[in-house]
Amino acid sequence: MVRHYRHTRFIAAVLVAAAAVSLPVQVGRAAGLAAMLPIRIAFSTWTGYGPLVVGVDTGIFKKYGLNVSYQVVEDPNARFAAFKAGSLDGIATTVDTFTRQAARGARVLQVFGIDRSVGGDGIVSIDSITSIKQLKGKTVAVNVGSTSEFFLAYVLQQNHMSINDVNIQDMPDSGVAGSTFRAGKVDVAVTWEPWLSRASKRPHGHVLISSKSYPNIIVDVFGFRTDFVKAHPAAVSTFIKAYYAAVAKVNAGDSAAMAAIEKYTGENQASVKADLTTVKLMDLAASKAYFGTPAKPGPIYDIARTSAKFWLSIKKIDKMPNINAIIDSSYLQKM
Repeated sequence: MVRHYRHTRFIAAVLVAAAAVSLPVQVGRAAGLAAMLPIRIAFSTWTGYGPLVVGVDTGIFKKYGLNVSYQVVEDPNARFAAFKAGSLDGIATTVDTFTRQAARGARVLQVFGIDRSVGGDGIVSIDSITSIKQLKGKTVAVNVGSTSEFFLAYVLQQNHMSINDVNIQDMPDSGVAGSTFRAGKVDVAVTWEPWLSRASKRPHGHVLISSKSYPNIIVDVFGFRTDFVKAHPAAVSTFIKAYYAAVAKVNAGDSAAMAAIEKYTGENQASVKADLTTVKLMDLAASKAYFGTPAKPGPIYDIARTSAKFWLSIKKIDKMPNINAIIDSSYLQKM
């Protein structure tokens, strides 16, 4: 599953410095597509994003007439720096991240759902810490500005605490937080799989709590730049159709699709299949239900507002984004 920092070539500083021109490394570009509309997307390493990789690496996007290239960029701040600079056309990330970045000026439209974390994210700790309240005064390794920070703060809030009750040790990304915990260098970390599973292999380590207890908090969706959507509405529709064709391949256990995800995540097939029990991929029907319609908005609107209010309450943003302006269900509903 691993949303972690496996690809050291994608260093945040390099990405930000290069954002005004283009991100320097492209992965999975199909050959011979120069005549097709190029669509540049980025995301971190996370099994839920596997269908995007499958779409490129097995030629599904090409079959639909799209020239899609993807880049694995672990740092969400680096991804959005490139996105704002126009070096990326689309990003896969969580709803809470989109609301936070929209409040900071990212012009984005979320257009389809990807997955729900139902146990794939969580907090690991040493065995002597058995409750959230025991985190008070403890040092917690977490990637500041990421979904992991949102998850930590939300869980603390649900337990009548705040993020000010713990000492934050900022990590380059959530995978590093997990590996740092595994190495015995910190007593508490917020991370995602496979580090949640690996926590039990550290002497006296365990999963304190996971998103299984909060299944509607961490949801991944896909968003395009608003100017890209305005200029290429047909390409957005085609992209979504191709994406769900890739999801169908993954759900069917297609060998080429699974091999692409294994290569992307660095895991074997058994681990990928295990990941997909805690990361529920959305098919087209589930995505439609999640987004809803203007007359009957889906759950995405509530999660977006909840996360935006939360970021505002802890002063991570200084204004509420216009939720209705950053979600567009029309493309899904036309399918």
